[in-house]
Amino acid sequence: MKKTFLSIVLVLAILALPAFGAQNFTIGTTSMGSTWQIYGTVFGNIIAKTLPDTTASIQITNGPAQNIQLIEAGEMKIGMATDPVAYDGWTGAGWARGKQHQKVRALFAIPASYIQAVALASRTDLNSIRDMEGKRVLLQAPGASVDVVLRASFEALGIKTAENVYIGPVPAIDMLKEGRLDVHAVASPAFPSNYYVELQLTTDIKLLGIEDEDYNKILEKYPYFNKAAIPAGSYKNQEKDIQTFILSNFFVVDKDLPEDMVYRLVKAVFENREEFVKADTFGSAVTPENALRVAIPLHPGAIRYYQEIGLTVPERLIPKQ
Repeated sequence: MKKTFLSIVLVLAILALPAFGAQNFTIGTTSMGSTWQIYGTVFGNIIAKTLPDTTASIQITNGPAQNIQLIEAGEMKIGMATDPVAYDGWTGAGWARGKQHQKVRALFAIPASYIQAVALASRTDLNSIRDMEGKRVLLQAPGASVDVVLRASFEALGIKTAENVYIGPVPAIDMLKEGRLDVHAVASPAFPSNYYVELQLTTDIKLLGIEDEDYNKILEKYPYFNKAAIPAGSYKNQEKDIQTFILSNFFVVDKDLPEDMVYRLVKAVFENREEFVKADTFGSAVTPENALRVAIPLHPGAIRYYQEIGLTVPERLIPKQ
């Protein structure tokens, strides 16, 4: 995967024009080195080119839940989210603990991610999510996609881990190799995930999947989770498809951003979508159609653009206020 645009903090300035006034947009992404940083950086470029007298900066966060919380608190205008996390925030379930976070609106989608959990190939006691009972499992950060999806799955299946490990995926690689971590997990559009490409060169690993019976139990409680398969051969010595979850990833914005501003941004995204393709192998998945699959309502400015190009926006994506 290309990482041409990858940077921790990016500040871009453009010539001033008088439409919306000088401001800086901070874009909440997730952990350092993530694919989300690539897309956040490309979007930052587009913001800077599109809006007058504007700068855009990438902020490393704990992931989608924190991004949503920051927007809700008025401390951030743009962030990145996934369906399960955004849905819980919108409804006040899961990590949101009874508080609805409905200040966010969806903007456009980026490539979906697959939950990929691996263990050392020598671990005969680890073959599926059910075997994570009593194990040390990487969840990265509270509110990260992996954290939300796996903890929800553990709850639905009655699984109690020995330890939920909260640390970045890069240092956790060494922990896995050294036997201080049992399961390493990431959410990534690529398989093998970038985190595991180099790992496989020196260490034998295997994917842990979800059996149909367990998936159905999880789905009963979390019907907005989506099943997918990582094809056989995606990892070394992977002889069969491995069932897992696929997550829609998308940008969210503060609902109070002006409709015309958001319309211009979304239009600019799709007029410059080749920038996403240049930046990442999966950038071609940035399409207007994929934006209509997200779990929470769209911003009116985004709706205006999608309808303008002839798409029918589902009623569930039209905000009530």
